[in-house]
Amino acid sequence: MTQWRERGVSDQLTVQTKVSVVEGHVLEDQNLHISYWGQRPVEVGARYAVVQRERTAVAVYGGAIIDGVGRNIIYAPPGRGAVDLALRLLAGRSIKVLGREAFGEAQVARLFRNGMPDEMRLDATVGVEVARAWQVLVQAYAGRAERDFAKPVWLKGEVSVVRRVGETWRVQAGWRQTLTGRHVPVDRGPVMALWRDF
Repeated sequence: MTQWRERGVSDQLTVQTKVSVVEGHVLEDQNLHISYWGQRPVEVGARYAVVQRERTAVAVYGGAIIDGVGRNIIYAPPGRGAVDLALRLLAGRSIKVLGREAFGEAQVARLFRNGMPDEMRLDATVGVEVARAWQVLVQAYAGRAERDFAKPVWLKGEVSVVRRVGETWRVQAGWRQTLTGRHVPVDRGPVMALWRDF
């Protein structure tokens, strides 16, 4: 379960937080089985809009990720490491496809990790309004750990449907799965979210 919060401080500056709870299991071999449950890392940061046009936006983000359960479970035992720093460049554009509203968005991030190899990440999202109040999202999350002997890499995909309910609420349901990777566990499961605009 994840809770995202964003609040605009000005037309260009937004502060955001991310808090979540996680449960999982890692089976390294017959003799090593790790189970974990609890609060995942807390992320706090700010996003600044560099370009704001009617259909195009570019922003930069800086934040800190504070240690939590399952923090490095992508490719290392939970609990290893401490506070990370993240820098991110975001760019998005909305368009019309066959008369329907659509958008594309990409984010490139560099994570400076304490006690772990740094990471490069690329996230991409395409969204299309398929009917009034209905939207389909297709997302991809890719990354790699640098200066690590195992050279972990991963690519995850997610497909979901978002339904607007009233003026301020949206409900999301979908599926996320690891598509390919090396030295990373396989993620697979449903995605459910409740969005509130304010």
